[in-house]
Amino acid sequence: WKNIPETVAVMTAIRRRYGGSIGVNAGSESGFGKTGNTYAKWSISCRLAVDFLKGILPFLRVKRKQAELAVKTFQGVRRGRNTAYNDTEWQRFEKAWAVIRGLNQKGAQK
Repeated sequence: WKNIPETVAVMTAIRRRYGGSIGVNAGSESGFGKTGNTYAKWSISCRLAVDFLKGILPFLRVKRKQAELAVKTFQGVRRGRNTAYNDTEWQRFEKAWAVIRGLNQKGAQK
């Protein structure tokens, strides 16, 4: 990810297919990235993330369970800006995030 122009080119191709936005930022000690390093970041909404995960699912090996759980959890979630999730939705999301975090742990049973 050190070579920002190539990174942004790859992210741009993904953004064209799945949507979202790309930002190029300088790292800071208080945020993502090391101070003085430039990094690129691709962001998408929940709905678009589900579409992206469905598109790459056939190619995933290591993170397949996490992607399947994210699709199952967030599929059908439709929210506009400034629309709060209800308590039931938050509980479902938090359970899924806990399972995904567990699967992401080094040495976790996959």
